[in-house]
Amino acid sequence: MDRGVHRPEQEAVAISSYENQVVPGLLQTEAYARAVFENKLPPLAPYEADVQVAGRLERQGILRRTVPPSSYAAR
Repeated sequence: MDRGVHRPEQEAVAISSYENQVVPGLLQTEAYARAVFENKLPPLAPYEADVQVAGRLERQGILRRTVPPSSYAAR
């Protein structure tokens, strides 16, 4: 995972998200995230899906901070 891409997310005090096809990444379970990455087109290599899932789960740590960002997600 490119750590620079999600840097602003780590420092956020509020997050808004709109996803029309999938549950927002920060709210995905491991199984759901794996299904998303394993069904990408073109397909990812199996190890790459593992890397992407691990990165997604790591990002969710911001929701467990002492003062997590307020968030809003619409589906």
